[in-house]
Amino acid sequence: VCHKYFEENYKLTQKEFATLFVNLPTIESIETFIEELFKSVSKQEWNQIKDTINKIIFADNIIHEKEKELLFLINKN
Repeated sequence: VCHKYFEENYKLTQKEFATLFVNLPTIESIETFIEELFKSVSKQEWNQIKDTINKIIFADNIIHEKEKELLFLINKN
C-alpha cells in the first residue's frame, strides 16, 4: 500500500522505494529519510504521506520498534 502511494504520487519504482524506506537499516537513516522527504514536499503532501504511513503502521495492531520510532519522527513534523 505504501509503495503504491509513493509510486503513483512520486513515480518511485519498487526498487527505489525499497532503497529509500523499506530497507533502511537504522533509525538514524530513517530519520534522515523523513527529514529529506519533509523538505521536498508541500505541507498538504506531507499530511497525506503521514496519514498513509500511520494507517499502514496501525493496520496489523502490532507496532514494532522501528515503527514506533517512525511514528515519532513523522508525527513531530
